[in-house]
Amino acid sequence: ELDQAVNLIRKHTEDFAILHCVSIYPTDDHDLNFNVIPTLKNRYNCIVGYSGHERGTVLCTSTILLGCRIIERHFTLDRTMKGGDHAASLEPQGFKKMVRDIRNVEKAMGIFENNLKEAELLCDIDWIAGCLGAIATYYRDSGNFKKSLSFSINSIDKFEQMGNKWGVANQLTGIGISYFYQGNFSNALDYWKRSINIFKEIGEKDKAEGLLANIGNIYIKTGELDKALRCYQRSLKHYESVGDKMDAA
Repeated sequence: ELDQAVNLIRKHTEDFAILHCVSIYPTDDHDLNFNVIPTLKNRYNCIVGYSGHERGTVLCTSTILLGCRIIERHFTLDRTMKGGDHAASLEPQGFKKMVRDIRNVEKAMGIFENNLKEAELLCDIDWIAGCLGAIATYYRDSGNFKKSLSFSINSIDKFEQMGNKWGVANQLTGIGISYFYQGNFSNALDYWKRSINIFKEIGEKDKAEGLLANIGNIYIKTGELDKALRCYQRSLKHYESVGDKMDAA
């Protein structure tokens, strides 16, 4: 019957659409048979749609994913009115929600080619920066401070490109550690202070206060014991205030 109808219409126009419909009011979910929608699209090579009588809007909205370009639903001002058709219809708010969800699904469909989005590229840069930082840590722990510094600087460049201040501060901390191991306490102090300022700026107080203990270690090495004591006391006060007994100890 459908073949005959389509053949008859095509003798006069190609401007038509076929809507899948199950004439049960309301229709139970297991009776919807959505798989017939792509069958209609492939068989007749025309616009397809869905005429729904089920409860709610989620299922009819999902037919967009199967190729529907027309959605038809019955409209009522009150679903509690007498008559079986009202229960399967949508009230104004439900109709508005359906249209909104259809538009969101259409946006999510995208295009037929998979291309990297700007946000994905930024995530890749962030991941690369983290890898460079991990390599820097490896070389630092192996005693190859020159290579460690090179990888840390590259990591910082990537993190700055991303606007990832936490990553920048973390790499500055690592560079400071490298200089400390080499006995270059002046450079270590400079990098740790820069790191502390960034951690404070982004609200990472624990990281900032933890670095004060590192700076205390520098002052021990340089014989500035009063400064070392003040750093340790300030760091201790913070960890005690947040109940961090391990770092306090």
